[in-house]
Amino acid sequence: MATNPDVHLLVDRTCRKRLNLPSLKVGRTRLREAQVIRHEWVVPPHVERIGGVWVTSVEQTILDMLRLAPPADAVAFGCMALRKLVGFDRDDPKASYSAAQKVSARIYKRLRREYPPDRRFRQAERLLDLLTPAVDSVLEAVMVWVCYLAGLPRAKLQERVWTGTGCRYIDAFYPQALVALEFDGRIKLGFSAEAAMYERTRQLHRDRELESLGIHVVHVSSDEVGNFTVLVARLRRELFSLGVGDYAVRGWITTRMRSWRPRGSTGWF
Repeated sequence: MATNPDVHLLVDRTCRKRLNLPSLKVGRTRLREAQVIRHEWVVPPHVERIGGVWVTSVEQTILDMLRLAPPADAVAFGCMALRKLVGFDRDDPKASYSAAQKVSARIYKRLRREYPPDRRFRQAERLLDLLTPAVDSVLEAVMVWVCYLAGLPRAKLQERVWTGTGCRYIDAFYPQALVALEFDGRIKLGFSAEAAMYERTRQLHRDRELESLGIHVVHVSSDEVGNFTVLVARLRRELFSLGVGDYAVRGWITTRMRSWRPRGSTGWF
């Protein structure tokens, strides 16, 4: 009985004497008769690891993150969870987008049915509209929120562009202004100096191919994500000068949301 963590004994003074248990000083308060409280732990049949977080119900976890977590964490986890749920084929993205819309519709239906229309409800409603499965890393998922925070228009993610040597995929593309955003994280650059040097050389050749088509490439490294204020200011300055478009005012975003710090110890990027 004592070795079972699911069973707990609550005993009064007489029972403690009979069982040779240490005395419990409760003053003149008289405890109830001995009681047995049994907790039944239901172990879910399916457990997944998404973005460094163990989850049992992916859709419910997405909803909880959208309501309770900082927006950057919520959008990053939500995009990675959608990617894991529906997958993403860069050569045929329509099927993935359609499946992601069905998942988002189920989450929104649960949100409307089970939660009151308070501030957290409105935050979850806005962030749910940002989720997309078209991300290859957590850095790309965080940049979905950063671009929204900067007031940029929605870009085409994982856009396919044909060059003289073949097909190239752009992390975020603004076709009207011919501007491409490339997110250089640790997963892309590798974890050694040799791998990073090789990848940067390959990127240099690819950027030249894109520039020959009139596409201007802007790179964002994972180190810049540590300061949202500086990164947002740089994106606004550079992309505005390149003619990306007008910036929308996000009046619901608070100062605390703008000063988010990434979880550098998890190795997400």
